[in-house]
Amino acid sequence: MLHRTFKLGLVAATALAAALPLLASPAYADYAPAKNDVVGVGSDVLQYMIDFLANGDAYGDSGFGASNPHYLLVNIDATADANGRLAYGVSGGAAQGTVVGTGATFASGATTITVTGGTVPGPTQVGGAVSGPGIASGTTLVSVSFDTVTLSAATTASESNVSLTFSPSGECTPGTGGSPGVDTGTGNGTTPNTGGYPCVLNPTVVLRAGTQAVQRPNGSTAGFLAFQQDILAGNNTFGSNEVISFARASSQESGNLSASVPTGAIDQITVATDPLPMLVNANPSNHALDGGKTDYPLSAQQLSIIYGANNGSCLTWNDPRISGVVDTSVTSVTSGVDTVTIPSGDTVPGANEVGGAVTDSSGAIPGSTTLVSVSGHTVTLSAAPTASPGTDTLSFTNTLASSDQIIPIIPQVGSGTRSYFLKSVVPLLSNPGTCAQVAEENDPTAIHNSAVPADAIEPMSYGRYLLYAGEQNSQQTVSGFTSSGSGPYSVTFTTSNGATFNQNWVAGTTVTVSGVTSSATAPNGTFTITSVNDADSQFTVSVPSNPGTYTSGGEAAGPVNGGLTDVGGGYFLDPSCAYENSTATSGGTPANSCGTGGGTSAFKPQSVTVNDVTPQQTGTPSDGNAIFDPTRPLYIYVRSADLDSTKDWQPTGTTNWVQTLFYTTKSTTPFIDSAEGQVLLDDAGVTPQISTCVILTTSASTSTTPCT
Repeated sequence: MLHRTFKLGLVAATALAAALPLLASPAYADYAPAKNDVVGVGSDVLQYMIDFLANGDAYGDSGFGASNPHYLLVNIDATADANGRLAYGVSGGAAQGTVVGTGATFASGATTITVTGGTVPGPTQVGGAVSGPGIASGTTLVSVSFDTVTLSAATTASESNVSLTFSPSGECTPGTGGSPGVDTGTGNGTTPNTGGYPCVLNPTVVLRAGTQAVQRPNGSTAGFLAFQQDILAGNNTFGSNEVISFARASSQESGNLSASVPTGAIDQITVATDPLPMLVNANPSNHALDGGKTDYPLSAQQLSIIYGANNGSCLTWNDPRISGVVDTSVTSVTSGVDTVTIPSGDTVPGANEVGGAVTDSSGAIPGSTTLVSVSGHTVTLSAAPTASPGTDTLSFTNTLASSDQIIPIIPQVGSGTRSYFLKSVVPLLSNPGTCAQVAEENDPTAIHNSAVPADAIEPMSYGRYLLYAGEQNSQQTVSGFTSSGSGPYSVTFTTSNGATFNQNWVAGTTVTVSGVTSSATAPNGTFTITSVNDADSQFTVSVPSNPGTYTSGGEAAGPVNGGLTDVGGGYFLDPSCAYENSTATSGGTPANSCGTGGGTSAFKPQSVTVNDVTPQQTGTPSDGNAIFDPTRPLYIYVRSADLDSTKDWQPTGTTNWVQTLFYTTKSTTPFIDSAEGQVLLDDAGVTPQISTCVILTTSASTSTTPCT
């Protein structure tokens, strides 16, 4: 199949200039949308699902463009790179790569130093200058191992708890900014990334033929604001002066709706959902740093603390709020008595906390006090309290947890993922604290390239993770089924959203059926598909011989879970591999590692993998709250006038462009709701749904006013 994604320039984030026309057309090599094409901008999360919808996917499924429409759906990607990475220039200021580490204590003559606070330097700073008290002039950073740094010259004096400045290694160079000459994908052409510091551009894009290139909107809010600015500029006639037709968003944008936009001028269409788990390092051997664990499941409450912290107060994994026990209503702390009773309803510390530090909010418990033993709800301390504070909060440290500092990674400003994440932690955060490090949203290499990957965490679209991992989100919920016979049973499913059965489920796929009522000995459980009939939404499963007979019409609703279907490698290919070339052309990638082969139909470079990261979706956080893994709606924002327009989009069509592509109240089916459209969304890793629409207001999160 033909996979055409229009790449119209280069990355960034923010709003769009209002007036675009020029007397003479600028030079651009990529396709520039014509006046009757539909143009969308915004969210990185929705980027690939609309790319697939427009032009088809890499798995053989055709998109809207396969019907050879007269006018096109043109999806402007959030980033200039087709792998969703930031784009880099050939030079740039090194100052933004400078970090400050605090809490350094060392003797004169030392070449290794431990940084206990602030920001730990990483690959970007290796080879760069180090300065601060006791540091010899001309000293550079040789290497980093977790929070321990090695210097090129011995220290000149003994210092205690001082701050050191680590500068990036010289001028920035093209590439991903990973370890110089080591990480796959670094470098440009035949030039390795020797500096280790990426030079970030403000990429531009031509939104319509005959207009100037403008800054590319990168992210939900950036895209929505650009769309809104187009409305405020008066560019509201499709096929004439309208520049941006729709905005993609993974966050609800009512809070960014300008009072200057006429009431009811924008419609919000919900087209899919996507979980937002925390991405963590997946290598078990890395989760025992400093003799401690770092892979603790985290709640919305814990993440609020971690991401809200500022330099000097950055959290460690062995903070009792993250991995230990915190009891807030203890009333039995008594001066001179080394035992304390934990109230019923509070959490009693366990074996992991025995031997760990015990602190309290009142200061009654002496410093260096540890937990000696636990018997029922009674705990024994190594030192008796010096006061009786009444109600007190006690914190017990988990002895298995690492003392490493947590590295929280947050997406860039303008990202819908950033906005949704900050609003979803409890309590919500208006902005992250200074302990958080910024990276391009949904980039799993941000963890890999951090100073200590095992300590890094970041919120990431589960759909994007599936694209990296080479898996399809093949799950559907059915409204019921009927069957009869004694096995194998032929079961006819009807999907809850009315779409035909998912054509990606093929013979051999495992399905789980639950909630079934019948006389069979194993009415619920796991079955294997032996054949599929997409047209009739029917598949046949193999059931043990004569387990009983299913009563026709008596079965309850699903869900039926097809699991994650391996599509034979990640969607994103190794960017250091040249097209049709088995030898890498970028520094650090071994020769012949891109695969071998001749023609385009036979050759496929090795895929980018994310084997060193995993989404955190199971486990119970230590604070007793649910693990952070919310499911967020995915939105398309359009002008209400475009939805209500009586102008047919295609020369032979009977619907306008919004009704053709995304939403309609007519008896027709928009492409996104068709069987083909639902499959394309599924292949992009998100969970498709039949589109719904409400009129956007400043309180649209609770709006129930449907679009008409």
